Amino acid sequence: MHRIRRNRTNARDRAASHLKGMTLIELLILLAFLVIVLLIAVPTLKSPKITDVEQFARNQLKYLYERERAYFLRNGHYESFAELAKPENGGPFLDRRFEGVDRISDRGVTFIGPAGKTDKLKITAKLPGGLMELVVDSSGQITAIRSKAKEEKQKSPYDIEIPNIELPHPEDVGVKPGDISTT
Repeated sequence: MHRIRRNRTNARDRAASHLKGMTLIELLILLAFLVIVLLIAVPTLKSPKITDVEQFARNQLKYLYERERAYFLRNGHYESFAELAKPENGGPFLDRRFEGVDRISDRGVTFIGPAGKTDKLKITAKLPGGLMELVVDSSGQITAIRSKAKEEKQKSPYDIEIPNIELPHPEDVGVKPGDISTT
């Protein structure tokens, strides 16, 4: 009977000796694996996401560009939104919201079209907050312009500016090296 118990204890001891932990090499391999996963994951998580408002602005700019382009192909020049809304110009190319206006706001985005008759198209979409503008040109290319001035103004409430204070040298104040006591 004692023999059986010894064998059981020896079997337990042998099993426990294999469960002591991971070696340093195994830990380094695990750490390297985690670093590689993070290097792959972080850039994809930080990629700039287009907001709903920006996507709306881009879609509206495409629509306005198509309407301006149709007017251009018929009349040989680009024109203001107000002119595109008139039926007597072969249209209307735009709906009644655009009658008598050169700019229109929708969902917080302000769309600004050409001021009048022109050969070069430029339609601007100013997004809410003034942090970004989207511009479409005669080629149909949409360009995003970020406003740095507005970004600088929007600082975190935790950004505290610490003044640089220069302390005078002890000798300039009349203190000699032997006068200072450290106790």
